[in-house]
Amino acid sequence: MREWDKFMNFEGQTYMQDLDEKLEMSNYRMDIYAREATPRKFPVAQDSFEQINILINFAKSPRGRNHFKYNYTRHARVKQFLDETKTETETLITEISNVLKEETNQ
Repeated sequence: MREWDKFMNFEGQTYMQDLDEKLEMSNYRMDIYAREATPRKFPVAQDSFEQINILINFAKSPRGRNHFKYNYTRHARVKQFLDETKTETETLITEISNVLKEETNQ
């Protein structure tokens, strides 16, 4: 599941190439990417209204809407897998505990 999710995530990120040609990276996004590294503040030359319009147009486009749908589906599938794994793990822990109790009572 991890490999599938990783593949789908990288495959689905090709839209970023389209946006990178049109949309200047914000300092907020730089802070997220920097994590523990000291983020640097760069002046943003692109008008914020222009940035908003680019994002709105992307969200309205078939490519943008498909991106949101793919990501939603991918996240839902991973969540379902993790929920099932958690349930199976809890059941296994209970079964192991029961066997250990039986063995100590004998």
